[in-house]
Amino acid sequence: DSISCTGMGTICNMSAEVGATSSIFPFTERMKEYLQSTNRSEIATFAEEFKHLLRPDDGAVYDAMLEIDLSTLEPHINGPFTPDLAHPLSRFAEEVKKNEWPSSIR
Repeated sequence: DSISCTGMGTICNMSAEVGATSSIFPFTERMKEYLQSTNRSEIATFAEEFKHLLRPDDGAVYDAMLEIDLSTLEPHINGPFTPDLAHPLSRFAEEVKKNEWPSSIR
């Protein structure tokens, strides 16, 4: 429950941009709180009833299991022009100059 519901959504969305075919999180208390705070309490209640199905199967086997220490990752900026151009924040200004990209956002 350490990642917010919107954080999980962001991870799933960005995962597709770097080639993942699926990203799944089990139903958590954070998701329930998000649904309730966005006027979707009925959906939260419904999901709560079936949360035993909204988790990995017992004994599930995966091709790969990745554990990522998020505190070791450097923030990146995607773009410009296409989301597959990802640049570490520490090198983005250098890339802007090198590629003669626009340096201001309006």
